[in-house]
Amino acid sequence: LNFTYPSIFQSWQMSVASLFLISANSFEIIKIMPLSTESFKRLLPSTFLFTVSIYSGSKALSMLPVPIFCLIQQMFIQATIYIVEIYKTKKSMSNYQAVCIMTPLFIIWITYLFDNEYENQVKYVWILINCLCICLNSIYISFFKSINVQEIDKIFLNTKSSIIFLSLFGILTGETPKVINFQKLYHTFFHLLFVGSGVFGALMMLSYGRLCNLFSLSRVRFFNAISMFIVSIASIIVYDTKTSVYKLWFAVLGLASVSYYSYSVSKFNYQLGLKNQEV
Repeated sequence: LNFTYPSIFQSWQMSVASLFLISANSFEIIKIMPLSTESFKRLLPSTFLFTVSIYSGSKALSMLPVPIFCLIQQMFIQATIYIVEIYKTKKSMSNYQAVCIMTPLFIIWITYLFDNEYENQVKYVWILINCLCICLNSIYISFFKSINVQEIDKIFLNTKSSIIFLSLFGILTGETPKVINFQKLYHTFFHLLFVGSGVFGALMMLSYGRLCNLFSLSRVRFFNAISMFIVSIASIIVYDTKTSVYKLWFAVLGLASVSYYSYSVSKFNYQLGLKNQEV
């Protein structure tokens, strides 16, 4: 797809995901509970941030190679988490933590410095919006831990509400009338892949919710960092790109550094039994 018309395609994808969740609930595979009016109002800003994050992420991915996208996102998230933890616990940064944080930051700076596509710098704006929305959403949710809402209910709310938000984005950005010019839209195979993508997305969200229930936040973040590391390597092998291969492997090195840092935090928190005190 090359992430063409993200407001249209992702609204369709979320529609498929919603239908899949409704079907799974009908067959009692999962159990979705209705939200109270108060819970809905409190979670609506989170849903909006979620929608903006997936839209901006698609825009960024249409212009950035996968390894560089993953590196910037992981670096931003891990650095934000670490800054918040320093603020809360007043602990100082160790030498290895400083290296793990500064290495990917240096790689990102080098990547930006030697980016020859000066006319396409908006891609860094989109990835910045994506990272900000992810972090703000996590911080916002942490303020409402007292709300008795299961992860599956949040997921279902995100899929339903994002359809509306993405449809509005499509109208405001002018993508809706342009989609008729997308030639693959008229091929059956495209729609079969699209349905598969929606189902796969729903399964991924359910898996993430399951992980959050089974493991600590730091352990889940480590799993996420490792998955991005693996996906980045696979993307270099599978996809053709105009970006220098050396630059991509440089980005993978940065992801390895972030993954190691995430692992060290997860191990440290596990040893101290800080599961309920994490940011």
